[in-house]
Amino acid sequence: MKPTTVRTFGPGRRRLGGVLVVASLGLIGLMTLMPVAPSITLPHACIVCGPLGGVDFAANVVLFTPLGFGLMWLTGRYGTTVAAAFAVTLAVESLQLLIPGRFASLGDLLANALGAVLGAWVACNGTGWLVATGSQALRLSLGLSALVAAWIVTSAVLLLPAPPSVLQQVQWAVLRVNHDSFPGRIRSVELNDRFLRPALGLHGTWVVDPSSGGTVLRSVIDGPIPATRRKAIIVRTSNFREEGLFFGQWGTAAIIRTHQVASFARLRPIMVKLDGAFGGAGRGDEGNSPVTIEGHSDRRRLTLSRDAGGDHLEVTVRRTPGLGWTVLLPWDVAIDNDWWLLNAAWLAILIVPVAYTSQRARKGPEPDQPAARAWWTPLGLIAASLLGAPLLTGTSHMAPTEWGGVVIGLAAAWALSYLTSHRVSLKAPRSATTAGV
Repeated sequence: MKPTTVRTFGPGRRRLGGVLVVASLGLIGLMTLMPVAPSITLPHACIVCGPLGGVDFAANVVLFTPLGFGLMWLTGRYGTTVAAAFAVTLAVESLQLLIPGRFASLGDLLANALGAVLGAWVACNGTGWLVATGSQALRLSLGLSALVAAWIVTSAVLLLPAPPSVLQQVQWAVLRVNHDSFPGRIRSVELNDRFLRPALGLHGTWVVDPSSGGTVLRSVIDGPIPATRRKAIIVRTSNFREEGLFFGQWGTAAIIRTHQVASFARLRPIMVKLDGAFGGAGRGDEGNSPVTIEGHSDRRRLTLSRDAGGDHLEVTVRRTPGLGWTVLLPWDVAIDNDWWLLNAAWLAILIVPVAYTSQRARKGPEPDQPAARAWWTPLGLIAASLLGAPLLTGTSHMAPTEWGGVVIGLAAAWALSYLTSHRVSLKAPRSATTAGV
């Protein structure tokens, strides 16, 4: 029979692989087989399905990557890993046809299989990456830095506001699935100097100005306005394909999001919140005092403010490369300035693999080898992208706290490089050629 190359892993890794497979199957079942509220019906043959199909595709890839990793360590065989992962995803998609609110599609099948293959590839090569030195580590670092730099620039573009491509229809205080009914009374709504009325048709450029990316919303609402449990729509512009503007209430917060370039890729636009805008006793919104909410969005920032009875509240979120994580969120999350820590953590995560491999490039057999002298090149590329992306796109430059995340990533990479060089003994898995395995 034709020889087949397999990977030989030690018993410790096989046991860890088995544990990872069991944990991954549990997580996959929890995330994909629980009933959910019904949503729109789409063709089963679609690849990127629904308004947030890009997020769903990426989430499915990530969800099945640990399964492929664990199966590879458990079996040591590419073919077995791919076949088992495909069987799992086929079973999941078949069961979703019977579960209320779940939707099975060809895109899910492809994303799940891609995630499993990616996990198996990392399981085979990850150890080699950890122990690479010299020129090998430099090549790896340059490749990783190119990917990270490309993502930083791409995410800056995705964060830009952009006009919807199709005519929008105005909706006032409509009730949708998984939303509460807005408890207040809308007195007036003004969008980019135009007064809005329900069912009014709007061109996309009236929602987001294409030259400046600007949107100015002003709404006057009669109080009192009690808190809601879920999101409630105050004003929304949308069509059968995309949403141009969402302005609403979530608990006691006012929330707003506008159409972005990310929306064309079916990724998630930023949602900004202003805590305490509604339902706050003693803030001037009791009785019949009107509450005025204003939202301002442009290429550099998104600002939301509230005025009621002489009391003013305001929050501003700057569009920086550190917000790249928001477009990939599988859940709707409203952010404000208190979320800066996630920006820093996201940048640290991006910088760690690049900084780690660049540090390993200095540890070759020859201290004066070209790789050792050029170890800083990948880090220079990342720094250039972080500084250049705002200049290229017109978004905001990163805040000092976000640069702090970069520094933390560099420190974590240095510590990891030290440990793998002096404390941890890692060996790449052996390759064995067997007949008929």
